[in-house]
Amino acid sequence: MQIAVLGLGRFGSGLINELGKLDHEVLAVDTNEGNVQRAAPHCTKAAVADITDELALRDLGVGGMDAAVVATGVLEASVLAAMNLQALGVPAIYAKASTDLHASILQRVGVSRVVQPEQDGGERFAHLLRVEAARDYLSLNADYGIGVYPAPPHLHGQPLAAVDTGDTTRRLLIVVRDDRVELNPVRDRVIGPGDALVFAGRDEDLARELCPHPSALSCGLSLKGRPERPHGGSAMTRSMLRRPFAHLAALLAITALAAACAPDDTPGALHVVTIDRPINHVLDRYIERTLDHAEETNARAVLVRVDTPGGELEAMKRVVGRIENAGVPVITWVGPAGAQAVSAGTFVTMAGHVAAMAPNTTIGAATPITATGEDVEGDLGRKVTNDTVAFARGVADLHGRNADWAEEAVREARSATPDEALELNVVDLVAATEAALIEAIEGREVTLIGGSTVELKLATAPRVENEFNPYERVLAIVSDPFIVSLLLLVGMIGIATELFFAPGSFLPGTAGAIALLLAFLGLGTLLPGETALALVGLAAVLIVLELFIPTGGILGAGAAIALAIAVGIWIGGGGTDVGIQRVLTIVLGTIITITLLVGAFVGVLAVRYLAPTRKPGEDTGRP
Repeated sequence: MQIAVLGLGRFGSGLINELGKLDHEVLAVDTNEGNVQRAAPHCTKAAVADITDELALRDLGVGGMDAAVVATGVLEASVLAAMNLQALGVPAIYAKASTDLHASILQRVGVSRVVQPEQDGGERFAHLLRVEAARDYLSLNADYGIGVYPAPPHLHGQPLAAVDTGDTTRRLLIVVRDDRVELNPVRDRVIGPGDALVFAGRDEDLARELCPHPSALSCGLSLKGRPERPHGGSAMTRSMLRRPFAHLAALLAITALAAACAPDDTPGALHVVTIDRPINHVLDRYIERTLDHAEETNARAVLVRVDTPGGELEAMKRVVGRIENAGVPVITWVGPAGAQAVSAGTFVTMAGHVAAMAPNTTIGAATPITATGEDVEGDLGRKVTNDTVAFARGVADLHGRNADWAEEAVREARSATPDEALELNVVDLVAATEAALIEAIEGREVTLIGGSTVELKLATAPRVENEFNPYERVLAIVSDPFIVSLLLLVGMIGIATELFFAPGSFLPGTAGAIALLLAFLGLGTLLPGETALALVGLAAVLIVLELFIPTGGILGAGAAIALAIAVGIWIGGGGTDVGIQRVLTIVLGTIITITLLVGAFVGVLAVRYLAPTRKPGEDTGRP
């Protein structure tokens, strides 16, 4: 069967992989060259083309395919692609939809079948929660389904008759072992390791019959006639059984924490980034995260709004380097009117594949100065200036811009208005608004760092606004000079009070230690991962001290606060893609680490102080 797959995001890539395994002839089409290259080994033919262009699809022979799948979730692109497939006479058209409205529109334009992976996956998972012992589940309607259950160890060696009662509430249909499928298995067939039992029935009957007591939740099946275990056990167990909604609420809270940091996955979008503050390590992380995500979602381009008074030299170099090495076009725009791109902002603007300014904006004045606003004197000043000049000329030369002006901006603090910058070849154009900018550069070709050429098609691209996530907002607050000074003051006063004025009070020392670590994070002296590790170590020490010193819970509370901050840093600061799996992994990993550290310390103390102290040959008086 010949099948065309239009759009090679996560859904489309997974689809062609499976179709290839099923020996179908697959034509893969996407506008992103990287996606096409990754798909090529898994399909018959892969091509770079605009799926909304009917002529391009006709030239690729899509009209002769037996079926076609529109695998993009972008509304306009998927509808246009579906209409093109209709015009080409493709007999079977399938399409992915991201919303119910999207699905309704696709059905109206003649799509044979619409799939909604997120919604379908959510409904399927809801049934899995209802029939919680099942390894997999297929819903037949609102009440009936088919569940796949791994055979638990205590059933190994038992006949199928032990679990298949033969009644009408649920029936055993299939037994699967490795790659073999046994239809209508005989009742005296013995259950063995690796068997998967496939039952059909009502959801409530599957759950009740297969899990008649709490322990069955871990095994999935019970022997026919096995008595139901009374709901006894500890008070904690009874409480857990009586309050399932409390655990669901905890799960939802963790999921919400992950969702708060999770980015918008709309493919083929124009991502918008805003630099409206001094450039520092927090903004560096923000730019890194948003560009990573834009590349992962095959964005058409990234628009960077620039309005900054400057910032840290090293952070600026990292931002410029990330823009220059981006896998998608980056458009820098000094705007709106009244904005500025001075000092470090000059280089960020000139690093864009397309650089533009709005009227009544400024660029330049890039002479390096100290953090207090003073000139850098002597040999150090010459060293910093010459290094910055070389960097500025390199940025300008990379995009064919005026390197001499860039040098003057560093050595002589030269500035320029938009018209002057355009005339001097510092920027590419002047645009009053973002809409005017997008219209002016539509169809322009830009060259990425690897030498590939990309044509800008942004007029119809959906927009994704990238803002600071919760972690970055908190980090920005901690990095504020006033807050850093306050944390340093609290830390030093707390430690001094604990050591010299009120030894044994514990609260000042605990608060001071946490405050100092946060101050070092805000200053950039400690990286986020280093700060989190230091906080975990502090929490371990406080927990051990709490075990042996009566403090009224002060040290324990301090440990909990330090641990919570460490987990928050690891969740938000360890990568650019945050999900529920990563949240749970970090939380569980941190708990296990603390448990092992405290356990090891207590074990050492037990061996050292609680072991028998009888000397060799000493008579204890015992027989």
